[in-house]
Amino acid sequence: MCAEESVMMKCLYLLSVVFHVAAGVLVQKVKVDPEVVSYPGQTVILCCQFPDKGQTHLTQVSWILENSSATRTNIAVFHPTLGVSYPASPVQGRVSFTKEPPPLEHPTIQITDIALTDEGNYVCEYTTYPTGNENGVTALVILAKPQNTASTITVPAGTSPVSVAQCVSANGRPPATLTWVTNLSGNGTGLVQTSNSDNTVTVRSEYLFTPTAADNGKEITCVVSHRTLTKAENFPMKLVVQYPPQVQIVGYDNNWYVGRTDVVLTCQYQGNPSPPTVNWKMSSGCMPDSVEMAQNKLTVRKVDDSVNTTFICEVTNSLGIGKDQVTVFVRGVLVQKVKVDPEVVSYPGQTVILCCQFPDKGQTQLTQVSWILENSSATRTNIAVFHPTLGVSYPASPVQGRVNFTIEPPPLEHPTIQITDIALTDEGNYVCEYTTHPTGNENGVTALVILAKPQNTASTITVPAGTSPVSVAQCVLANGRPPATLTWVTNLSGNGTGLVQTSNSDNTVTVRIEYLFTPTAADNGKEITCVVSHRTLAKAENFPMKLVVQYPPQVQIVGYDNNWYVGRTDVVLTCQYQGNPSPPTVNWKMSSGFMPDSVEMAQNKLTVRKVDDSVNTTFICEVTNSLGIGKDQVTVFVRVGRRETSTNSPPASSTVKQVFIILAVLLLVIPGVVAFICWRRTGGRCGENVITEGRPDCKRKRKDQTEPDVTYSTVTHVNTAGAARVQINAGDKTEYASVITN
Repeated sequence: MCAEESVMMKCLYLLSVVFHVAAGVLVQKVKVDPEVVSYPGQTVILCCQFPDKGQTHLTQVSWILENSSATRTNIAVFHPTLGVSYPASPVQGRVSFTKEPPPLEHPTIQITDIALTDEGNYVCEYTTYPTGNENGVTALVILAKPQNTASTITVPAGTSPVSVAQCVSANGRPPATLTWVTNLSGNGTGLVQTSNSDNTVTVRSEYLFTPTAADNGKEITCVVSHRTLTKAENFPMKLVVQYPPQVQIVGYDNNWYVGRTDVVLTCQYQGNPSPPTVNWKMSSGCMPDSVEMAQNKLTVRKVDDSVNTTFICEVTNSLGIGKDQVTVFVRGVLVQKVKVDPEVVSYPGQTVILCCQFPDKGQTQLTQVSWILENSSATRTNIAVFHPTLGVSYPASPVQGRVNFTIEPPPLEHPTIQITDIALTDEGNYVCEYTTHPTGNENGVTALVILAKPQNTASTITVPAGTSPVSVAQCVLANGRPPATLTWVTNLSGNGTGLVQTSNSDNTVTVRIEYLFTPTAADNGKEITCVVSHRTLAKAENFPMKLVVQYPPQVQIVGYDNNWYVGRTDVVLTCQYQGNPSPPTVNWKMSSGFMPDSVEMAQNKLTVRKVDDSVNTTFICEVTNSLGIGKDQVTVFVRVGRRETSTNSPPASSTVKQVFIILAVLLLVIPGVVAFICWRRTGGRCGENVITEGRPDCKRKRKDQTEPDVTYSTVTHVNTAGAARVQINAGDKTEYASVITN
């Protein structure tokens, strides 16, 4: 083989050796688990192996604990000749190889009675020949399940934001995530983290809100998310807002007459704290014997002139006094000689009996009796007349043909009549009037009340969130008689409209009321009740409803714990949203392009089956309904291989860039190095033992030389910095070259 060919072979071999050395830089030779999770008191197994050692000689293996401050402490060492050693460390006495002596290729260790302070990076580091040190890192994560509590804070109604609820996740590791779910318009405080002496963390959050009386009892929920929980824990609560009593007297129907029995006034109130003190008063002095009081109810057993007054209800709690009053007008306060029923109640189609008598006539002469219908416009119409000599007469009237005396001729002292097939238009005052001598006319009046049970309906009105009051609910009582009473019961801060009454052709009345309110997104689903009172009802009817307020979606992504590392599986992001109308459309996006194959999306959940560098991006959740789009985003940082603890450690993407830069430099530098060696071998200098082949540029005469026996180059050493030491044997000559690979 000629010398020139020999040199070329050596150059090509040198290139192949260097490229193999460069490729070895990228291979992770030590295999470990990227992360091991444990709880205090448990035993953990930290596996390590060097599966493909090839020609590499393993001389020693060490386990090193790297804590959060980047301090490195040897905890377990094995040398095939010198044996096993457990240097002083935080885990001394609890750490051991699972086999002693361990197989050098599988130096797995175990640590017993795990403590929270044991968390950190555990490095399995081999000393090898000729390549130098190789290692793998396992992140040991110690979890502590937190103790979660939530409670409301009793506050008075006011005008400034105060803490109305608090949520605490105590003694957990890692720190828990706390969020608030509510329709209230306040804000959660930032998370306050407190590090405990046992390496756990306590997280606290409060909810700030300006409370009003209407907010008492409203719901708020604290949601706690933590790695030890299979799903988030919810802590629902109801606000406790204290305020002075709000009072309203109901039950007066403007129809109290002498002799009416068991009429009731009710003092309705709301207030906190309760129970309050309820006190009834009369503007005219002491309560008469006919009045009974039991807490918030006042009952008049028999109406007389003593209750022709104003009743006052005062309700007191520790924050103040609330009151309301109603003025009663009693009809028929004078003594009547003619005895009749003050009121007769009937329904359409029935027959009514109207009684009349003159029981104590004494010396009075009764000469005639007449029944007179007095309608709502005060028009008087005779409907039945009896004269002892002239007999019975039924003049033309709205009830002619349906009215008659129950006895014909009637006794003059008891001229009772009946009216058949009662109609709503028959309602009015029926006057039994005597012509007497010498005192003149005497009469008694019976109020005939015709009742018609109304058809009651109540409904909410779907409205968008806005800034001006609109009707959000309505309540209608149709075709009733007399008109019904409608009231609203709610914690909302709006107002009911005045009652709107419509008279129908059949003498019934339709009553309508609406509730005016400025709705916000937080008001969707809040309760409001229409209370209907009517004489046909044994008790008031309640119509509870929930407001329907439409608003664009409000979105929050939860589930990112800032601990995504390469190889971690089944991590989930949840897109929590509220919006109306629903169901909305949920769309996941990535800021860096299309979703990788490792990502699965199902409605509001995004699952990464296996974390890699493709999810080192920003995830965006967009939720759309007919009123708009809401969105949130979370930026994910993926750790590659190991979790760096130093504050100035480069990100994984930076490491990848460095590797490619090294390769690029190798491709540029190596050919130049090899070319230089070859140049030297082919005549780069003059003198003995140099192949010149009679080159004319030598300063002294020399003869042609050849190298008949060439021993090809071998790599003698590669260190961890990537430097290769190459030995070239040519005949009886030996030369060395160093190649730097990074």
